[in-house]
Amino acid sequence: MAEGTRRRDTETLKQEAVRLVRESARECASCCEPCPPGGYQGIHRESRETYGSPSIWDALIKQGHRVGEHRVARLMRTEGIRAKTVKKWRATTQSNHQLPVATNGLDRRLMIDRPDRVSAGDISYVWPAEGWLCLAVGLDLYAHAVIG
Repeated sequence: MAEGTRRRDTETLKQEAVRLVRESARECASCCEPCPPGGYQGIHRESRETYGSPSIWDALIKQGHRVGEHRVARLMRTEGIRAKTVKKWRATTQSNHQLPVATNGLDRRLMIDRPDRVSAGDISYVWPAEGWLCLAVGLDLYAHAVIG
């Protein structure tokens, strides 16, 4: 094979390789759409700023956006958006006081012989979508049923 033919074949191969790389880059750019404007910021706000990049990425994917997790992380980092860490629960009962304490009338005798004699109750706080709600329950210890 002549030297000029070999050089021409090499140049053709280089040009073909460059063309293929450019085409694949164009295809990749067309398949990945940019993050929707306000998309990840809105999801972050709706989560009360507790979602990090993995959760926001998952929410964007479920909404039908084609975006990478690392892209979401990078965009959040450049805009200074960070997830708040949820504070650990802490007991607020103040046991060290001089106030009188109610007597324990049951003394762990939970087998009750007549209805409507002994009842117990509890209060709990629940966070549904609307905000904090107070859940209070009253129990009749004879019937083992909720009475209020």
